[in-house]
Amino acid sequence: MAEQRKIINYNHLVANCLIFFNVFRMTQGLHTLQQGGQTLDPETLAALSPYGTAHVNRFGRYELDLTRQPPPVNYTLLGDMANPSVS
Repeated sequence: MAEQRKIINYNHLVANCLIFFNVFRMTQGLHTLQQGGQTLDPETLAALSPYGTAHVNRFGRYELDLTRQPPPVNYTLLGDMANPSVS
């Protein structure tokens, strides 16, 4: 029972890491579009989901580099639309 719980917790951790990675990459792409002059409206952004899994091999082997830090994430995309006082 304890081993099953460990596997379930590990799968949750992997899923959360994948979602974070997807959010990071989607945000990079949206920033690129925005910098290129593309208008991004809130309705379109609301339809996006970070839970894409087509590129994921859930049962593959993974090597973890626990010393590697992710780059900072810029969460200010469309900040001026969500909160007009932010520039």
